[in-house]
Amino acid sequence: AAQLAQDVLPDKGDNHWTTSSQFKKDLVSLFTNSSQETVLELGAHLGHCTRVLSRLFRTVLAVEHSAPVLDQNAARNADLRNVVYLQLHTVLDDWGMFAKTPIKAVFIDAAHDYRSVKSDLERTLALPHVHTIVLDDYGTRKGVRQAV
Repeated sequence: AAQLAQDVLPDKGDNHWTTSSQFKKDLVSLFTNSSQETVLELGAHLGHCTRVLSRLFRTVLAVEHSAPVLDQNAARNADLRNVVYLQLHTVLDDWGMFAKTPIKAVFIDAAHDYRSVKSDLERTLALPHVHTIVLDDYGTRKGVRQAV
């Protein structure tokens, strides 16, 4: 419990680039039986959600288009051994590397414009093993809502 309390920080009120602590707690509630599964995190950014996802899944595929930002994520989560860091632009780059990976859940929090979210959703739905898709910023970003 103490570890989780630390992992859900910072809150969006403290750092507007991250998800809220409540959102991270909701991930914990949603993924109670995922310890043997792989999650694809699109828009891993600085690694706040990466850390929480690493506690819930066997493997986290943390995708970020910016190398310096991905490096910050890797540094923040250097103690984690179940995270694979991938520099990839979710709209412009090929997702072929994921085709044969049994990805069960996808967390979409990359670009928030309509076309990008739509592309991420279409590509996610083409993955054969996905049973759960989570999107951040549905309530606050028009492009996310429109794409859904």
